[in-house]
Amino acid sequence: MAGGLRHLIVPEMALAAEIDGKVVGATFCLPDYNPRIKKIDGRLFPFGFLRLLHNRQAIKKIRILAANVLPEYQLMGVGLVLLRALVPKAIEWGLEEAEFSWVAESNAQSRGALEKAGAKRIKTYRVYDWDPGTDG
Repeated sequence: MAGGLRHLIVPEMALAAEIDGKVVGATFCLPDYNPRIKKIDGRLFPFGFLRLLHNRQAIKKIRILAANVLPEYQLMGVGLVLLRALVPKAIEWGLEEAEFSWVAESNAQSRGALEKAGAKRIKTYRVYDWDPGTDG
């Protein structure tokens, strides 16, 4: 995944946690490029990609795409440590907001950890299944 996003990645926003030399968790964030993508109308070529990537540090919001911990370490607070380690980096970058939008509503463990860390839920996205062959 990182190879395809190498021009968008900010290395300081990708962290790993180790216990006894073994990587047990990782978190991966990107600046929120969505407002810039909207400004270029989604057109990267011929010059949209330059506007997208120019002065990334001016972006004041990140999207936390993943914070994964191996199952046997999930109750040890590794995820919270990873997220806490992002805070100084976020301050250095002058970030004002972080969005962790890919947490399933049914994932009580991750949601609970985020809420314990001070995250506030401001939106809920839901995916519904619809069978067009039935009424309703």
